[in-house]
Amino acid sequence: MVNLDKTWICSDLHLNHGNIIKYCNRPFKSVNDMNEEIINRHNSVVDPTDTVFILGDLGWPDPSEYVKKLNGNKILIRGNHDNEKVILSLLRNNTIIGPVHDYFELTLKEYGILPIVMCHYPIESWNRKYHGAIHLHGHTHGTLDNSGLMRFDMGIDCNDYYPFKLKDVLRMAEERLTELGGKEGIRGNKETHGLKEMVRPIARDSKMQELYKLAEEDIDKFLEEHRIYKEFYESRQINIP
Repeated sequence: MVNLDKTWICSDLHLNHGNIIKYCNRPFKSVNDMNEEIINRHNSVVDPTDTVFILGDLGWPDPSEYVKKLNGNKILIRGNHDNEKVILSLLRNNTIIGPVHDYFELTLKEYGILPIVMCHYPIESWNRKYHGAIHLHGHTHGTLDNSGLMRFDMGIDCNDYYPFKLKDVLRMAEERLTELGGKEGIRGNKETHGLKEMVRPIARDSKMQELYKLAEEDIDKFLEEHRIYKEFYESRQINIP
C-alpha cells in the first residue's frame, strides 16, 4: 500500500550542472552551493526509508556521488539528460532502484484514485485524462501553463527546490478538479471516473449495457438498486486530512 506521507516526487534537480543556474535563474552563488542546498532541503523532509520518484534530469555529467547523498529509495523516470552512461553509473553505485522507466503509472486503487501518470515530458493526452486522471511531469522548469488541466510540473524549481509529498500533490489535484467543476474530487466524480469505470469492463451483454446506461444517467438510483456496486464504491472513498 502506498503511504501518502512517505512517498515523494521531484524532477529536474540538475545536480552539478553549473549552467542550469543561469538558464533557470536559480538563486545560488555556485554549483557547489546549489548541490549542497538541494541535498540539504531534500534530506530535511525525506527519510532514508521513504520512496522518491524522480522524473528525470538528475544531474550532469555524472551525478552519482551527489544522488547517493539524497535520502530515500529513489526510482528514476528517465529525462533527456539521463543518458545510458549516467544511468549505468547510478545503477552500479546503487544510488537508484532499477529498472529505469521512460513512463510510469503509480497505482492507488486502495485509495479509489485512478493511476497517476508519470513521465519526464508533459503529455498532451495521457491515459484516462478525460476521466480525471492526474499527470505528473518535469522538463519545463515551471514554464508550462497547466491551468485548467490535471497536469502538474514536479520540477524542484516549482517548489522552492524541495520535493513534493504525494499527499500534497493529491491536495493540489483535489483543488484543481474542484476548480474544473468536479463535485466529488479525485476519488469519484460519480459522473466521470467512479462507478462507470467499474461497470464498463463487464458491460458486454444487453443486460449489462442497460445497467451501464443507468449508471451514466442516474448513478444514485443504480447504487441503491445494486448493492454490490454500492458497497464496493463506498469502500473506495478516503479522506485526505
